[in-house]
Amino acid sequence: MLTPWRVRLLGDLRAERGTEVVARFRSHATAALFAYLALHPGRSFGREELADRFWPDADPEASRNSLRVSLSALRKALEPPPSAPGSVIETTRTHLKLRAEAVHRRRVPARFDHGLRADDLGHHHRHRHGRQEQVGGAAERGGRVGGIHGKNGMRKANRRQDTSDGG
Repeated sequence: MLTPWRVRLLGDLRAERGTEVVARFRSHATAALFAYLALHPGRSFGREELADRFWPDADPEASRNSLRVSLSALRKALEPPPSAPGSVIETTRTHLKLRAEAVHRRRVPARFDHGLRADDLGHHHRHRHGRQEQVGGAAERGGRVGGIHGKNGMRKANRRQDTSDGG
């Protein structure tokens, strides 16, 4: 087995393994997908769930195609020869995961850990029109996570909530 990738999520998103560095991604959604998988190594996600999460405005067929294209780009970047296909990103017809043994898990300092353990990419609160509301994690609400802007990771429910009150 090859040396695991070291993934940096705080600051600019990047993966390093020996002299190999992946710091550029095909799109913001591809980078957000990689960051999301890196936050949950070894956890299996349904393709439909990820397609809906990262391409919420696209029709189902287009979002599934965008997921396939992003996965292909990630595999090309993270599984170059002599890596075996599937050695970093394991896929089935319906699910996929970032293999836990393919990434180096670094312990997050306690002062940052609470934000990373929250649902998905973390929940935060903001004030809007004089009231407090809960919004999704940074990649879900168009914020900055790991040097990427997660506009494409915004959930449909958050968009409806943001627009329903005139905002």
